Amino acid sequence: MLTIAYITSREEPKIEWFFDSLHRECLGNYEGIKVVVVDSLAPREFPLVSAEFVHVKPKPCVWQGEFRKTRKDYWAKCNAANTALCYAPDGWISFMDDISVLAPGWLVRVKKAMQRPTTLCLGSFKKVKDLNVDDGKILSFTEFPPGVDSRWDSGSDTSPVVASGSWMYGHVTGPVEAFLSVNGYPEALCDSLSFEDCICGIRLQNSGYMFRYDRQMLVYESEELHHESKRHAVRFDKGVSPNDKSHAALKRVMSGDFSIWNGYDLRRLRESIRRGGEFPVPTEPTTDWFDGQPIHEIDL
Repeated sequence: MLTIAYITSREEPKIEWFFDSLHRECLGNYEGIKVVVVDSLAPREFPLVSAEFVHVKPKPCVWQGEFRKTRKDYWAKCNAANTALCYAPDGWISFMDDISVLAPGWLVRVKKAMQRPTTLCLGSFKKVKDLNVDDGKILSFTEFPPGVDSRWDSGSDTSPVVASGSWMYGHVTGPVEAFLSVNGYPEALCDSLSFEDCICGIRLQNSGYMFRYDRQMLVYESEELHHESKRHAVRFDKGVSPNDKSHAALKRVMSGDFSIWNGYDLRRLRESIRRGGEFPVPTEPTTDWFDGQPIHEIDL
């Protein structure tokens, strides 16, 4: 089973680009595919899709949403990704960014990646301007060199290349069990900060998982829309580099210190949700792990 997790907080996520290009990739056959859309603005109407489909809000979180403990909404991608994992059946999961369209051959590369049970595959991306998509087909775009995946030149057009867990950003495909084995994405460490993908990738690598980067597992993203129609969620890095929060988080994970990660067991939570349970309303953390500041006082 393949779960595709689509995470968005945009008023105009261009989800039809994704749905239509997925339909093309599947040739209309969605057997073995589930789509989980984690949407900060749910409920709202989206185009119909023939795949098994779940459309949910991110689970309750102290950093954003109606149960937040902060003065405003802060970045909480880890929380959204872990929400998707709670709705994913056993098998594989592919995390997808919004305002993106799948390039031809994407699903073929994903299915090849699923043949390596201990390896996560890192897909590539190109941010381009004037992206014109119709019925899932990329009609035209304007190249935008600064938006090309920084890993691109290390890749190959013939086969995936060996990669490091620190290369994990953008969209990634891996076993659901891999993410459960490390207790998901690090909400307690990285929500409000970001940097979660690389941090999680390093921990996965430390846990014995391998990585490949596949340049042919490609998505195109709209550069202009990255700066428009997005529900504002602040991300911040306290301190002055290199003595800042992001470097402190990296140092923790590189040293094998995972004491700050999540304040709950994701595997048990997932089991509860899959049995029809409800997400609990969290009360922790109440302070920023980096400097001890109460989070209700943060205003950055």
